[in-house]
Amino acid sequence: MTKKWKLNISGCPGFGVAIAKKWMEWDVDCKSRLEFYYDDYKKVVPSFVRRFGTIKIVQQTETMVRFETPNPNKHMILILQFEFILAMIAADLEEKDFEGYIFSP
Repeated sequence: MTKKWKLNISGCPGFGVAIAKKWMEWDVDCKSRLEFYYDDYKKVVPSFVRRFGTIKIVQQTETMVRFETPNPNKHMILILQFEFILAMIAADLEEKDFEGYIFSP
């Protein structure tokens, strides 16, 4: 079962990383997502990667980072849409399909 969370974590920048690490530990379902707001969006992706520590990055842009999880069938993404979304996705999902996949029921 997937769950949707919405948070403002401007005052706690390490919170998103803590959630991502727990999700990987728990091997949460694909399509699980956390939506959050952060005032200075340009700092979020580099800060997330730096705070995460050792991470196998598959793809990265200014507003998105995709990385491997311990489960070879899953990746996790942090992506800026209208807010930031941290989501568990299928490892074989193509970038062009992110939005439809994440927001489908």
